[in-house]
Amino acid sequence: MTQEKITNDNGLEVYKGKWGYYPCNYKTFLKLKEINKHYEKSKRDAKTWYRWARKIKSNRKGVKPEVSSVFCELVSADSVKYKYSEKSGPFRKLVDEKGYTYVPVGIYEYPKDHKYWMERIGWNHPQQIVVRDHGIVKAYKNARTPKKEASWVRQMPLPEGMIDAMMRDLGLDPDNM
Repeated sequence: MTQEKITNDNGLEVYKGKWGYYPCNYKTFLKLKEINKHYEKSKRDAKTWYRWARKIKSNRKGVKPEVSSVFCELVSADSVKYKYSEKSGPFRKLVDEKGYTYVPVGIYEYPKDHKYWMERIGWNHPQQIVVRDHGIVKAYKNARTPKKEASWVRQMPLPEGMIDAMMRDLGLDPDNM
């Protein structure tokens, strides 16, 4: 598939396709599509792990579910911090060393008057699972949405080298797409 490469008014290289202008070529789009597929599978696997971990140890059947190390991270349940919101009262979020906050899988925000709002989620397991997208969702959405004019195209949030490195981390060959 050949695409015409154009430089738009903002100095970005854009690609003209059948339906409009895109920020990346078709090969890069296929890479992002594959990585996004693995990210969505990681979210499902994280939920499976959470269902396994919230059970009492004697009730856990089978082996421990596997999670992708590229998108999922097991953190100490004690690292989940309480924050306060005027709307919903106290709720739990994970704050990492850079100050970014993530809502761990299985953490639900309860209103202050709800009887379970103080319940410690994950009390049957010393770890909590967190899923991070590393900007894949935004990049994939940007790559798959055509723009009517070349000047409307935004720069890709992830560089091509980072996309290739993520594919290698997932065990995929970036040159065979």
